[in-house]
Amino acid sequence: MDPYIKRMSVGMSQGCEVDVVPCGGSKLSYANIHEVPMLSPAEWLARVGFSEGNPFALKWAEDERDRLHEYFVDHHAYHAIIDTGVVRSTILHAPRGSGKSSTRRMFESYCQGASLPLLLLPLTDWMPVVERAAGAPIGPRDLLAELLRLFVVALADLPDPPQEPLVPDEAGYLRWIVATYGDYLRPSQRTVLRERGWLAQATDNDLRAYQLDGLPVLRAFTLLAQLSAMLGCATCYVIIDGVDELCETSADWATGAELLVPLLGNIRLLEVPGLAFKLFIPSGVVAALRERRLLREDRIATIELSWTANQLEQLLRNRLTVFSDGAVESLAQIAIPELALLDQQLCVAAAGSPRMLLSLGDWLIQICARSATDDDLLFRPLHLQAALDACGARLPAIGIAPLHIASDGTIWLGEQLLEAGRRLTPLQRRLLNYLYQHHGRLCSTDELIANVWPPDATPNDKDSLRRLADRLIEVLEPDPRQPIYLERLHGGFYVLHHVG
Repeated sequence: MDPYIKRMSVGMSQGCEVDVVPCGGSKLSYANIHEVPMLSPAEWLARVGFSEGNPFALKWAEDERDRLHEYFVDHHAYHAIIDTGVVRSTILHAPRGSGKSSTRRMFESYCQGASLPLLLLPLTDWMPVVERAAGAPIGPRDLLAELLRLFVVALADLPDPPQEPLVPDEAGYLRWIVATYGDYLRPSQRTVLRERGWLAQATDNDLRAYQLDGLPVLRAFTLLAQLSAMLGCATCYVIIDGVDELCETSADWATGAELLVPLLGNIRLLEVPGLAFKLFIPSGVVAALRERRLLREDRIATIELSWTANQLEQLLRNRLTVFSDGAVESLAQIAIPELALLDQQLCVAAAGSPRMLLSLGDWLIQICARSATDDDLLFRPLHLQAALDACGARLPAIGIAPLHIASDGTIWLGEQLLEAGRRLTPLQRRLLNYLYQHHGRLCSTDELIANVWPPDATPNDKDSLRRLADRLIEVLEPDPRQPIYLERLHGGFYVLHHVG
């Protein structure tokens, strides 16, 4: 690696003044930078087509907010946590940097746009729970108290409260909860609750009969679900995230697991009608729970969020397209021909981590932009190597021939004709053509059955599609044991990759 580029990458991370190497390769320092017209990162982004800014700048779910839905990848794990029919508690786990919190935000967005009103209680900041416990083990009542505080905030934010007056008992419980657990209310929210008649003085003698403190924990959780239903909400979802973001838990999975023991150690709490828990937690915490045999996976669905290189390519393509308003679909478009596989190389180097992919892309852009001139804007191998070194990643050697179906129906992998493609059955051909037309998109089993089989020949079982896809994989794939073109995902989804 060029030592000047290495010095530049280290200096960028430390905020130092550093030497810059223009694409021509000669050393240039900030002292004589005026001798060559260099571009700022913002200028470089605009010149190459990124009209909306740096596509890799937003790496954290809390920063993405309103933009997340524009480039979110339709991941099978996301579909697996959405309840269709039966409401259930679910654990989604993944290593850090794999998109747990982004998936959580998309789930919250889905709930907010659902046809039936849903009440969301997002327990994502565990510091107040830990501080109130004052060193004592956290128990079910500690979790209940925090959820009641979140419930009060949700009450104030209800867009359409019930028009009919609540019966006395319902109103009594609500007023006691608001009076006792209104710690997080803003002044404007207090005004809303006062106008709705739910804000009372904590000393009201009339509310003593409605105290939840003396109720058994299971009864109190059940009452919380019942109150949500009385307010017109079909389900009350408790969203749990951030268990590894405390000083005590960031480096100790067992301590993070301790926060969840009061919940997962009492399976009856997870099965209260009308109440469901959605947990977004690190895989290390799940491993600690399994080691202690506290995870009843026969009673609570446990889903792993993992990323293939193909799915990371989709994420990369989505981001590039959104931030360039469709002008840039791949990094290879703005690279010299030698980097024709730049996008695939970055995705494999990211090793299944979306955050690593975003870090690699951000370093690549920053390094290239700081050494670009009006005459040379393109990515070069030295920029790629500097980005890899900065992230501690390695450059993979890959080369996947694109799949192409010619107008005469012949199937090509790069420049090579796939002779076996001539022997596809009509049904195999229909499946391939449909996936080809919708390449890069998750296609569900029901969608494929409806569009591949003739209406009068629809199979009675979904295994027919799996067997058909298996036969197609044997034809397409260089190694059917490790498919790279036709991928079958958890939940009955299929996607076709590397279409050229």
